[in-house]
Amino acid sequence: MVTDIAVDSNDAIYWCGNYQGTVTVVESGTTHTVSSEGADDAMVGQLAPDGTTMWLRSFGGTDSDNATALSVGDNGVAVCGEFLGTMDAEPGTGQQLLTSAGFRDAFIVRLTPFGSYAGAWSYGGTQNDYANDVAFDAAFAWYLAGTFSGTLLNGFSGTPMLQSVGSEDAFLICTSNTGYVYWTKQFGGNGADQAMAVMPTNFGRVNFCGLFRDSDLTEGANLANQGGTDIFLTALDPDGNVVEAYAIGSATSEYVLDIAAHPTGPLVITGAFDSTIDVDLGFGNELITATNDMDAFTVKYSSASVGIVPADSTSADLIIGNPCNASFQFVTKRRIVSAVAIDALGREVALSIIPQQDRVEVPTNHLPSGAYVFQFRDTEEISTAGRFVVVR
Repeated sequence: MVTDIAVDSNDAIYWCGNYQGTVTVVESGTTHTVSSEGADDAMVGQLAPDGTTMWLRSFGGTDSDNATALSVGDNGVAVCGEFLGTMDAEPGTGQQLLTSAGFRDAFIVRLTPFGSYAGAWSYGGTQNDYANDVAFDAAFAWYLAGTFSGTLLNGFSGTPMLQSVGSEDAFLICTSNTGYVYWTKQFGGNGADQAMAVMPTNFGRVNFCGLFRDSDLTEGANLANQGGTDIFLTALDPDGNVVEAYAIGSATSEYVLDIAAHPTGPLVITGAFDSTIDVDLGFGNELITATNDMDAFTVKYSSASVGIVPADSTSADLIIGNPCNASFQFVTKRRIVSAVAIDALGREVALSIIPQQDRVEVPTNHLPSGAYVFQFRDTEEISTAGRFVVVR
């Protein structure tokens, strides 16, 4: 069963799913074969623009393991899902074992554009934890969205990350390409709450949506539940702070299934509902009414209403031109006194700043390729603006 599909900038097609037994694809004299280790294994494949299978990979263990979603970029593909027991995340001849902390744990497996293993990480606790979506941004950070119960642990270090408020909470984890956790965020209340989809933009904002059931959302955002299952839609800044939060609901139940957007344009959500709901996120009313027990809906929002910041915005601190080579621009209304770049090892490197009308230009030609945190001092305090990536 195929669970997700995506296309990269070269029009190559990636897909992921689950299977049992043996899958064989024979094309143009080339045979691609994978065999499951247990009840269900995860698989991922790449097709050329003309539909020819380029490679096929599989990973799993003796229990049931499922791939739920994938995301692609110039640096490869990431697949997320959940597993039980021990799973070998290395699809080649090597071995990279992930072991669940209890029942099901969430996982993310990264592969290169050629299907080679590039890394794997797990997150979970003693109860069931699930990964529902994965996405990357222009700074090569990865976002994993899922649902957890009890304590959510970092599978690599065993360090507790989050504690659920109710029976289930939604989580969002932002990591580097190497699995370093930049930040974690949870959304939940006294009921069973669930993450559904995540969509970062090119301007540092992360749009995140999910469901909250039977009670108000109190952790992550304060949103009132109108009855049954309601939808939450949030926008976060590069450091994981919630900058906007909205609820869509009624006395019955509504469901959001996915979120999509052009990196610099409007945002679209899709889902299902069974009554009348107001999908306007502002002070207006935009009512839609279901004609059957459960109808599908698609809503398109302008960039201003859901936290996507246009490239010429001067309303907030914003890094533009990221990834960068020789420099990037930092839009701000503050008076910047000094700035530093902090590398992955925590070392500080001084940065020059060139003041302009509503921004400063920050030269980066003295920095090696890699990811950095941009920190600056204004006339009052030291602040962190977010991450930037230097590419040579």
